[in-house]
Amino acid sequence: MAAFTGPAKPLLSLNPQEDTKFKKEVAQVRRRANKQQEKQKLTPGVIYVGHLPPSLYETQIRAYFSQFGTVTRFRLSRSTKTGNSKGYGFVEFESEDVAKIAAETMNNYLFGERLLKCHFIPPEK
Repeated sequence: MAAFTGPAKPLLSLNPQEDTKFKKEVAQVRRRANKQQEKQKLTPGVIYVGHLPPSLYETQIRAYFSQFGTVTRFRLSRSTKTGNSKGYGFVEFESEDVAKIAAETMNNYLFGERLLKCHFIPPEK
């Protein structure tokens, strides 16, 4: 096995005379990569899911919707008196585009014995 004794050596060009120019170019490439990552930050998207069967639990619904993408939050509305499901919930996805696709796909989908109603909720609301 290889043993590492210290930190990695700094980047050096093949020609020692062009070393400073090479370091500047590497720094520019890294800055451009960071800017692109900042631009690609995703805005979360939320969908309303209605007409849920009462026999389903949060974990089952979260697992089902995770096939579309990363589910960051899920909220199933429950009665304060009985604790039973009210039949609707909200699913937040990591990306707004994924949420739109999931809402479009799952709207009027036969889930259990009911037709689900799914609507994308705009970020303003």
